[in-house]
Amino acid sequence: MSAVARGARAKHSKWRGILQPGVPLLVEFSGRGSLRNFKQAEAANLALPLFGNYLYSALYLNELLYYLLEDNNAYPVLYEQYQNSLMALAKQQPLEACLREFELLLMAELGFAITLPEPLVEQQAYQYQLNQGFVPSRANTA
Repeated sequence: MSAVARGARAKHSKWRGILQPGVPLLVEFSGRGSLRNFKQAEAANLALPLFGNYLYSALYLNELLYYLLEDNNAYPVLYEQYQNSLMALAKQQPLEACLREFELLLMAELGFAITLPEPLVEQQAYQYQLNQGFVPSRANTA
C-alpha cells in the first residue's frame, strides 16, 4: 500500500519527527484507491540506530518489499524476519549474512525457494544450475 503524509516537510508538521528511516510506526490511513493519506501515525518503538551501510541495507530491504510484494496481503512470517533483520542491522551484525537470510526467506514466501547444498563446505565456491540447484563450481575455492 502506498500512502502520503501531506505537509510532512512543513516546519511545524506533526509528522516531522517520526517519519524517519528506522522508526517503526503504527499507522492509520484514509482514502480509497492505491494512494492513501496518513490519518494517524505514532512511533511503535524507538528509532533503530542505523548508519552508513547498515542504513542503506535497511533501505534495500524496504525496496525489496515495496517492489516484490502484492498490496493488501499479509506476510506475517516475512514481517517477523524483516523485524529481525532490522534489529540485526542495528546491532551491526555481518551485512551479507543478514541480507542473504532475508532474501532467501523472501524468495521462499514468493514461491521461489532455493535449496542449499548440505553440507556446505567452507571455502568451496558454488554455482547455480537450473535443473540441479547449487553445485560445487569448477573453481574449488571461493
